[in-house]
Amino acid sequence: MVKFIVHPDLHEPTHPDFRKASWASWLLSTIIVFVFLYSVYFTIYYPEDQVKQRINILGFSFMIVMAAQMRFYKNIHIILLQLSIGGVIPTMISIYNTGGIYSMDIVWLFLNIFCAFIVSTLTSGLIVTTASIVYVAYLYYKDAYINDDRFKHYIEYHNSTHNIITIIFVIILTSTVLILFVQSLEKANQTIQKLKEQQIQDLEEKLKAKTNEISLLRSEIAKDFHDEMGNKLASITLLAQSVGLKLKNHALDEVPDMLDTIEKRSSELYYGTKDFIWSIDFKSDYVYELFLYLREFGEVFFNELDIDFKSESNVLPNSSHRLEVNTNRHLVYMIKELFTNAAKHSKCSKVSFTMYIHTNEETLTIEINDDGKGFDPQQSSSRGLLNISKRILYIDGLLDINSTPNAGSVFKIEVALIRLPIMQN
Repeated sequence: MVKFIVHPDLHEPTHPDFRKASWASWLLSTIIVFVFLYSVYFTIYYPEDQVKQRINILGFSFMIVMAAQMRFYKNIHIILLQLSIGGVIPTMISIYNTGGIYSMDIVWLFLNIFCAFIVSTLTSGLIVTTASIVYVAYLYYKDAYINDDRFKHYIEYHNSTHNIITIIFVIILTSTVLILFVQSLEKANQTIQKLKEQQIQDLEEKLKAKTNEISLLRSEIAKDFHDEMGNKLASITLLAQSVGLKLKNHALDEVPDMLDTIEKRSSELYYGTKDFIWSIDFKSDYVYELFLYLREFGEVFFNELDIDFKSESNVLPNSSHRLEVNTNRHLVYMIKELFTNAAKHSKCSKVSFTMYIHTNEETLTIEINDDGKGFDPQQSSSRGLLNISKRILYIDGLLDINSTPNAGSVFKIEVALIRLPIMQN
């Protein structure tokens, strides 16, 4: 009977309303059986108490209607609201006709309140509680201040069989609710424990993945540092030795050029080291920090070459948009390479640098535009562009080159974003 009352869609334990539907079906089944037996008892032993018999029929009919609704309608919340609030009405009628303020049926109000909070919602529980308080106050007023002895008269001329049956059933029903509640609580605790264990396992896996990611990043940084910085240091060392030999042999013609080369390589080494240090700082993952870093470099770099440089971005200073680990470092190398190519090869007078986030907040686009002589991207075999193409593939980005002879070049880079809370200092 318990399972039959519940709508078929609510039979699955994974359904979010399965628990409430089970509770309600147990309560309805128990109450229907009791009210039926109780009605039969009163009909046999108290046929003259027509009022009580009508009350029993009213309560039984209401529970049958609720059971039918639970069977054919799967919106359990509306049914439980009707059951919690509507069930109070037969209870109040029964109390009024079985002794009022002295009636044992008042314990049904407590049971109604208890079930409304446990089975239905906080709102329905508060409604039932308020209605019960107001009703009991009314019964007290009617007994104490109005000359109506019907409450006392009923208590004096009826035996206690009704009371003992009511008490026993309320105890049984309350125990049933508490058993269901404890079982649900234990299952909930078991579910929470399983979730904790699963979360711990997930965290351990994420920690392992992050550790591997950091190890890989460190290896890549070490390799890049060795390739980029090691070669420059070796070159500076050789040039310095060559300068020493030239000075020793008094061959001074080539010394100025060699010193210029040493200065150039030292400058490259300085800025390369600066890029590495910046890229491993957690702040560099934020898009706005990347924009500031590249804008500052572009302003200094192009100002020394007397090239007009403009930058623009829609990224706000407090933006939480971030890039994947290691992406910022590759972007710095790529953008600096494009800046250098524009300054050396395009013979441009203007360069614009634009960085903006798409409206979907999932993609970052970077554009470098110059007004130089342009080139044919299909025929270009520049080492710088080859390195850029390799880096863009490594970070799963997109590179689009649009260049027209004597009309300048446009380089567009697109990479994916991640959204994380801003880290505070």
